[in-house]
Amino acid sequence: DILTLPADVTAAAFYITNVHNNIIGNAASGGWAGFAFPTLHQPLGPNKDVNMRPSSRTALTIDGNTAHSTGWWWYHAGAFYIGGALYYGSDGTTLEYNAGRDQSKGIRSPCKVDHCAAGNCGTYCQPYDQHWNRISNSKTFLVPGPGMNSWSGRAEIVGYESHDNGLSLEALESGFWIDNMLSQCRTGEKI
Repeated sequence: DILTLPADVTAAAFYITNVHNNIIGNAASGGWAGFAFPTLHQPLGPNKDVNMRPSSRTALTIDGNTAHSTGWWWYHAGAFYIGGALYYGSDGTTLEYNAGRDQSKGIRSPCKVDHCAAGNCGTYCQPYDQHWNRISNSKTFLVPGPGMNSWSGRAEIVGYESHDNGLSLEALESGFWIDNMLSQCRTGEKI
């Protein structure tokens, strides 16, 4: 069967294609990932010709979110998964999805400068204009793989708790910053 949205093979409780929102106090359970943040280099559907690049947007607030019992389908699928790419194929109409670290169309690069607003959407963010997408006060538990996973970089993780996960955190791209992290393994088991 053909999927309307190819990313449905990686269904998540929260599938966030535009981090320029307030994502506060949510709980996710089950799915390929609890919170998935795929890279979009252009808008989709009826807005696909709008002059903006979602992958360059900066996060407003991503705070106080929890994910558990998720990520069972792939050993790199984190409870918080910052990676994958959803884009139009060469025909310009068929959506394609790559669940891994797809850099064929550029990387996620949150930028302090909105080049699209200036009419130059073909320009990527320069190093001196790069920004961080911050995820704060978040918790993960009972995940067989990583609790937090970034395949696209430029993530600032502050106040993160990981309990009984296969791996607390996995960063597979440069530009990953962590402050105030607690990692608890084997809760209640004799060591």
